[in-house]
Amino acid sequence: LPDPVAAWRRHDEQLQRVTRFLAHNQVQSLHFFDPTPGADGKPASDLHVGLTDHSLWLAASSLTPEGIRFLPNMPTEEVFSAPHNQRTTGYVRTSRPCFPLERRVEGAYFRFEAGEIVAYDAEVGRDVLEQFFAIRGARRLGEIALVDVRSPVHQSGLVFFETLFDENAACHMAFGEAYPECIAGGAERSEEEMAALGFNYADTHLDVMIGTPTMNLIGHTYDGQEVIIMRAGQFVIPGLMD
Repeated sequence: LPDPVAAWRRHDEQLQRVTRFLAHNQVQSLHFFDPTPGADGKPASDLHVGLTDHSLWLAASSLTPEGIRFLPNMPTEEVFSAPHNQRTTGYVRTSRPCFPLERRVEGAYFRFEAGEIVAYDAEVGRDVLEQFFAIRGARRLGEIALVDVRSPVHQSGLVFFETLFDENAACHMAFGEAYPECIAGGAERSEEEMAALGFNYADTHLDVMIGTPTMNLIGHTYDGQEVIIMRAGQFVIPGLMD
């Protein structure tokens, strides 16, 4: 590119536009639905994720205490927030390998009730998941992230075996510790206040890829409306990527 800095700034603005869209529409929960049949004949994923109270959507750039804007992660493709640790229901299947305890897990299935894992399986590494879910707080979610399948990382078709790269390939969720920045005033609130808002405390944080080119995503707003966020793995937001 003739001007890489300008290109990264444009990319940052695209992702920030998604966060503004989600905030403007006051999206309070997400419905991930992939109609592609799984081995059991059911849709591959049908998952509802409710966000914490006073949730914030974050993406790409951040500010230093001096007000200088920078990108803490490069590449970066995600828009993310914190799920309420008791508001996830339904089931989802992974779309890429994950590596809990530095061991490979592939073809995993997770089912939630009231925010907690109640059933799971995997084509590879089920025993690893059993060990992982014994960790404090690991059976509940601490992050939900949206990634468009037009991401260059997704388009490469590669697995990098490094979360900071691989998480940019697909929508993902993270088991374990949430980020205080994803709740308004999170840095100033006490642990008791954060827990009351649905913040998940844990001794781990594991990103698991769930996004696919056939995944649809609908947001539910505070006033009961539905907002289409993704169709076939791509953001459906006015003015985005035009």
